[in-house]
Amino acid sequence: MTSNYTYICEECKSESISFDERLGELICNDCGLVIVREMFEETVLPLDKLGNTIHSPDRGKLGSFIKGKVGKIPAHRLNRGYSTHLNKGLSFCKIVLANFTSSKSIRNRCEEVYIELYRKNIISKASYEDRACAIVYFCLLENNTPVKYADVCSVEFQSDKSRVIKLVKKIKKNYRRVTKPIDYRYEIERVANQVLSDVSFINQCLDTHNYFHAIITESEYNIPITYPMAICWIASNVNCRSDITATLIHKKCNISRWAIRNTTNNLLELIGKKEINEIKGKKLI
Repeated sequence: MTSNYTYICEECKSESISFDERLGELICNDCGLVIVREMFEETVLPLDKLGNTIHSPDRGKLGSFIKGKVGKIPAHRLNRGYSTHLNKGLSFCKIVLANFTSSKSIRNRCEEVYIELYRKNIISKASYEDRACAIVYFCLLENNTPVKYADVCSVEFQSDKSRVIKLVKKIKKNYRRVTKPIDYRYEIERVANQVLSDVSFINQCLDTHNYFHAIITESEYNIPITYPMAICWIASNVNCRSDITATLIHKKCNISRWAIRNTTNNLLELIGKKEINEIKGKKLI
């Protein structure tokens, strides 16, 4: 109860009136009549041990937002243990990485690498955009699922490739790890999805890769960067897909048709074929 108010009880004419802050009511201390109720009469406020009302400030609960140059970020999504600058950098990494994979393990690895490099002051002079591109590139490379510098630099922020390459060199020097053999299944899946986002086509490309991979392993054939595009073209012909053409692959992947055709012919030689038409509609054994 708070101090008395100068009201008169209509029931018993008593002037001993008190205001209950918790219930929002004026009450006669003599007869108990409720004289005035506030608009939000169902509101019940928390009290401390002495019976006083506790007024809680907004502490960034669900629905609150933190404003910054990158727009509004839900406060509940930020790690409270990190500084604003660190959280901002991690957000940039997540934005870039989302274009290549949804792997939680790679996402956690990017965060781990970023925090370590940040605290060692290795990436402090680079922009948030360059940091994100370099760290995502390194973590994908470390995971045997590499992407091109041009792709990682242009997918979101149009970062300068030369700056990102220099930053990746610093990161490699810090970790001093030997790069493992490339996992071409990831690259095949990525390129196939880029050509046509269709699960059946992606699986057809992976099956074609599995067939050629066993043959390539036993040969001295050096796999070029156009290998995934050639696999897509071969898979399209083997499965008689009229929706996938060499022109489509060329446009989607920004690789010349000549380069794709040349790699395709080299792969066909490994299985004793000369022309793409020789495998059209035929199952690879």
